[in-house]
Amino acid sequence: MWFDLIKAGVAAVLHLFLFWNFGSAFVCLFSKTARTAQERIVIGFFLYYALFQVVTLPMMFAQRRLSELAALWGVLVVAACAGSFYIRRKKAGGQLRVLGAGIPTGVWKERLRFWRLAPVLIALVHVALVSAIYSSYWDATYYVGNVSFSVYTDSIGTIDPLTGELLSAFDLRHCLATYHMHDAVVCRLLGLHPLIETKTVMVIVVTIVLNLLYHRFGRFLFGKNDRAVALFMGFSLLVNVCTYTAYTASSFVLLRTYEGKAVTGAITSMFLLYWFLQLSRKEEAYAWRALFVTAWGAAAISSSAWFLVIMSIGVFALVRLIASKRFRELFWCGLCMAPAVAMLFGYLLNRLGLLVIPVRG
Repeated sequence: MWFDLIKAGVAAVLHLFLFWNFGSAFVCLFSKTARTAQERIVIGFFLYYALFQVVTLPMMFAQRRLSELAALWGVLVVAACAGSFYIRRKKAGGQLRVLGAGIPTGVWKERLRFWRLAPVLIALVHVALVSAIYSSYWDATYYVGNVSFSVYTDSIGTIDPLTGELLSAFDLRHCLATYHMHDAVVCRLLGLHPLIETKTVMVIVVTIVLNLLYHRFGRFLFGKNDRAVALFMGFSLLVNVCTYTAYTASSFVLLRTYEGKAVTGAITSMFLLYWFLQLSRKEEAYAWRALFVTAWGAAAISSSAWFLVIMSIGVFALVRLIASKRFRELFWCGLCMAPAVAMLFGYLLNRLGLLVIPVRG
């Protein structure tokens, strides 16, 4: 038991480290200004899953083994991390200082130290809540079962998790969103049980990423006002706890954190709004690129995000067109929603029977 807990802790830290690494490389390549560690981790979260989708789909449709995908992805991640450190080698010291910027040093005797530590305490309370609350929904049979069958049959999305039988054709609605297949890869690489990876590790990781986004949003809205940022995070947690219904994102955040819908309802929606606000304040090439990565990563995580991405960016495009009178805005918005549109179009063709990818027996 203790060994499993240690492995789960290592896996959670490894996830966050990889997100930070990918996000830092993205910032170094495309941003001319310094970015906070919180923003790096969140943008790295979406970039990581977008790139994983690119690697996974060809191997899935070619019906390669999960062990082969795990080996390939492991090598690519190590290479990407090495490349990331190489391109950031001159800025490594500064980025480590940014990473620790939120940790209060030398202010232990100041009155405001509580408000600087409060976001960390609030995030820990949130993590404790989602770790302690247990719920069992019927669709967990599908998502956790999909990971389990993939791990124990060494396959990639070819088994129906509800029946255990070989699929006759790929279900594009679930196959195109490769978020849960990544859980299977992690189980294969680290030797974790699928239940531990899906319902412990990823629950903690998603909750931490969500709270990092809350903190970044608080800084964006309230600047250096530590008390306002802490109260914003506390109120966000209170909203999630007290507004739970079957129709709100809070139910997924608290009870179904392991699902891609939790990321869509809580993280994707907020991060899209974050970039909309950034672009409204000041047009910047980095913000457009970050919006593209966010939209693409969101579509790679959950099929529910296809509709959210298309509708939200579509509304933003109309607002930008009315405000700026520049049709160039429509092009950039269309480019940002293109991955989600392509996946939705592929799914519709699949439902009409025009795009069927058979599974070989």
